[in-house]
Amino acid sequence: MSNILFTIGGHFENHWFSNFAHKRYDQNGVEFWTARDLMKLLGYSKYERFQNAINKAKVSCSNGKEPEALHYKHFPEPGSTTEGRIGDDWHLTRYACYLIAQNGDPRKEQIASAQRYFAIKNREAEVVIPLAEDEIEILKLKVELVTREREKAIARSQLLFQD
Repeated sequence: MSNILFTIGGHFENHWFSNFAHKRYDQNGVEFWTARDLMKLLGYSKYERFQNAINKAKVSCSNGKEPEALHYKHFPEPGSTTEGRIGDDWHLTRYACYLIAQNGDPRKEQIASAQRYFAIKNREAEVVIPLAEDEIEILKLKVELVTREREKAIARSQLLFQD
């Protein structure tokens, strides 16, 4: 279901999603996106303006009792001590990207697309995870049934050979 192509209000949405799929992985195998890549994807031309969305998202993260350092890893320009410089960047988790999209400029079409993307992914998770849990429970019951039937068959064959 994660590769669904869908229509929202008659407008086909796929460009943003396929670009967002270009994630990277750190040395521990954790997926991340760079702020500079996300900035372009969300329609920002100036990093300073995008930094405002990052700052708001960081506040939201902290207020939501999530450890900010887990979702926002700052990589300053060598020799720089301030944020927003030419080489400044962040490594962002999916959660951080979500919060940045929610705190971005809603007048930007790309922000609206990102917000739709995350809303739909959230809904998919709400629907798919319970279905998967139900399927797992059904599989467990089937394994239990097969195990019992196998034990019965073994017991019957032992009775046949005893006679």
